[in-house]
This record gives sequence, C-alpha cells and structure tokens, in this order.
Amino acid sequence: MQTNQNKNIYFSAYPPGVEGNPSIDLFHKSLVDKYFVSRQIEFTFKNLWKNRADSIVLLFHWPSYFWDSSSQIKSWLKFLKFVLKVKFAKRLGYKLLWSAHNTLPHNVVFKRIERCSRVFIMNSFHLIINHSLNASQERYDLFGMRGKREVNAIHGHYEDIYTPEGTFTRESLGIPEQSKVIFLHANMRDYKGDAEFIDLFIKEAPPHIYMILMGKGGAKTFNKENIKCVEGYRSNSEMADLISISDFFALPYKRITTSGAFFLSVTFKKPVIATDLPFFRQHAFPGTCLFYNSEKGSFANVIKEIDSGWTPNSAELDNMKSFYTWSNASEAIKKSVSDILKNG
Repeated sequence: MQTNQNKNIYFSAYPPGVEGNPSIDLFHKSLVDKYFVSRQIEFTFKNLWKNRADSIVLLFHWPSYFWDSSSQIKSWLKFLKFVLKVKFAKRLGYKLLWSAHNTLPHNVVFKRIERCSRVFIMNSFHLIINHSLNASQERYDLFGMRGKREVNAIHGHYEDIYTPEGTFTRESLGIPEQSKVIFLHANMRDYKGDAEFIDLFIKEAPPHIYMILMGKGGAKTFNKENIKCVEGYRSNSEMADLISISDFFALPYKRITTSGAFFLSVTFKKPVIATDLPFFRQHAFPGTCLFYNSEKGSFANVIKEIDSGWTPNSAELDNMKSFYTWSNASEAIKKSVSDILKNG
C-alpha cells in the first residue's frame, strides 16, 4: 500500500466509539481529516484472515475490554485468546497501535492480568500513542520498560461539543456576580479526589468564594451558602453553562495519566486548581494553574491566592487552546504510522 503524503491509511478502532465520551469521536474525526479511512472489522480470527490483504491498521483504546470478566479464570482465558489474535494479526501483516489513555484501568479487578497485558502490548504492538507527556515515564516507572516505538499525540480540547445555552446563570444559582467561583464535576470516584476537595473547600474557603458542585457529589446536602449543588447527570450545554460562569476548574485527582477534564477546561480557557501531579505540571502553561498538595496543607494557599486577586495569564490560556488540538495529535500519529507502513 502506498504511504506517501495524503494517501489513505485504513484503520479499525476498538472500540469505534464510546457513549458519553466525545473525545473518541473527535480523535477519529481528526484521523479522517489526515487521510485515515475507517474500515471497521471485528477483531476475530476469521475477520483478520478475511481482510488480511487490505493493510488495515488496528487501533486499540482500552484493550482490557477484550478480557474483562468477574471470573479470574475466565479473564485469563480471554486474555490468552487476545494474545493469540495479536500474534495472528501480526503474522498477517496488520500494524497494531495502542492509544494509551491510561497506564492501567481506573478500576483494576485482577492486577496481575493487567500488568501482564501492558508488558505484552509494549513488547508486541508496533506503536504506543501517548496522549500525555507523562504517560511513557509513568509506564516505565511501573514496568521498567517502554514500547518499541512511541509517539506523543497530546489529547485535544472539545471545541463545538460543549456550547452554553443559558440554562444556568449566576443569578439562577444565587451567586453574586463579583464572587470568585470554582467548578467541580464530582462523580465521587476515589481516584478523582472529589470528597477530599469538598472537605478542603468547606474548611478553607471564605463565604464569598463559591463552588458549583455538579454530579453525584451534588446529591449531598451541604449547609453552606457558598456551595451550589447541581445534582446528577447534565447535558453538554448545561455543563458548558456551569463552566462558563465559573472562574476556576477544579481537578483534585489523586492519580491520573491523561485527564480529559483538563482539556475541557482548556476548551473554555479556564485556569485550573489541580493536585501537584506530573500530568498537570507537564501540561499546564505558565500562569494557568494553581497547584496544591492536600497532605501538606497547601490548599489553604490556593484559597489565599484567589482571595487576594490572583488572575491567570490569558495569553497562555489562548496558547494552550491553540496547542492542544486533535489535529496536532493526529498529524503526529500520521507521521509515525506512515513510517511504520513504509519501513516496518
């Protein structure tokens, strides 16, 4: 197959889309804009054999889907079947890519299987796609190895997906126009650190600094005038309203490889309040993030900075939005995949 510039590259993605996760659709659309063509095939021995001459690139987002099970024995058997299919695909000439959104699943059921699978993928796949600058080092720290070939294709923002419609306003929520407002999307998963952030806010924030608490965390009643709860799932436009009327976007993760929520804040050019983790340190531009370490009591310093009038670097917020695009990510992937198809 020809791989010169602007020649089509066929790809099949696993999964081809994820309901409620627009980043996958944006990612695939950006690949199509770079002359990739979707040619979806089921990842089975039969279909791999049937389509063996078509030079289809196989793109895996969350390979754990292939062996997830409540039974450890069943998971191991399904994983071994995945290994055999990967080896079969490689013998037939397919090129395999791992879109490494996270080092390990957020909820690991059988740790040994997940660790074995990551080592196998790094040893066997033709390309590992890092959607964050810290991803490769994170895997190295955990496994002592890197993929045979890797490319940094940083996650893009969500332009045109989240559009405010005015359902929520500061007035409708009872928030004074002059107050500083922090937005927190809380689904109360442990790794996201939502509960700890809420506790810190209650402890440290003065009454004139507000928090908009959207999601599962909003189901709890707080006897605090400066916490405005918007319970449950909200549409993209409603979330856009809430982010738009806020001054800061809270990201209190305890651990993260790549945070889609960070790039949502980039979409709206909102400065971030984030835990002092490698992902946030490496991706926030100067003057766009206030960092804290909950164990060292530095959240109080963040509140003091906000209260004293800290303002973000608006030029750097603009630069972040220009830099973190799916078009830039897919261009980097295209160069790597074209080289692999050409040179092996």
